[in-house]
Amino acid sequence: MKVLRDNWDPETFPVEEVKRAFVVYLLQSLREPMTQVNGIKAIIDVKSNPIRHLRHATPNNLYLIYHGIQECCPMRYKEVHIVNDSITFRAAWFIIKRFLSEKIVKRVHFHKTPETLFNYFPRAVLPNHYGGDLESYEMTDWLRRVMSPEKLATIGGAELNKTH
Repeated sequence: MKVLRDNWDPETFPVEEVKRAFVVYLLQSLREPMTQVNGIKAIIDVKSNPIRHLRHATPNNLYLIYHGIQECCPMRYKEVHIVNDSITFRAAWFIIKRFLSEKIVKRVHFHKTPETLFNYFPRAVLPNHYGGDLESYEMTDWLRRVMSPEKLATIGGAELNKTH
């Protein structure tokens, strides 16, 4: 399970960097043996200022989301849970879902309240800000580990410090 919190500030972190970070996140997630076997169940928290994000919901960026997720990434998407959505997010979803396969669309669940996540996840694996038992869920440690130069150097199949 991965929890992605939407605390992106487009003024300090450009959309191009978000796209790069997301690609690294997906590629590194694919390297995890448990993800390869079980697929991914994601919780995406889109609570933020949606107006700041709206100008980045261009046809090109929406296409990249669709194409990257469905056509380019061999991830097994088991479930995607959207919490704290807004009208602007729903509008973007209305556009994106037309291009996704029916199978993926059926696996996306919207939650008006975090409590409905208990229908899909045990309390023990949910962070406490969603009413779960997990004291702290920060992806920082995982990101540091997978973003190490040794790990990044092997994304494209190259080995670090390879001698011939």
